[in-house]
Amino acid sequence: MESRTRSFCAASVKAWLNYPAEFEYGFTFFHQAEWKAGIRRSVCWAKTTK
Repeated sequence: MESRTRSFCAASVKAWLNYPAEFEYGFTFFHQAEWKAGIRRSVCWAKTTK
């Protein structure tokens, strides 16, 4: 899940920031216990200057 979230967030944040050469981002994802409980989502974070 971490690898899929990292790839998805990198692409999504880059597009949201209008494809800069460099950018910073982060993400939060749920682990196995949460997945088994039915919580299946990730959150992407973009670092901006505003």
